[in-house]
Amino acid sequence: MRGFYQLRGHIEDDEKHYKKRVKPLFEKLFNVKVNIRKMPSTRVIGFQIGNNDLINFKKISDFLWVKNIA
Repeated sequence: MRGFYQLRGHIEDDEKHYKKRVKPLFEKLFNVKVNIRKMPSTRVIGFQIGNNDLINFKKISDFLWVKNIA
């Protein structure tokens, strides 16, 4: 079974940020192709990826973050 990750932002406020920073970062860090999509009916922009390396990284980083604030 593959992990599944989604990231969403505001369709207008976050578009430049997603295209300029988020997409290149995810593509470089995780060696994945990111297809940013606009979803006008819900007013969001974002992407979804099926990638176990990304999911494992997210699990570890969330754990470390929670551990440090507890």
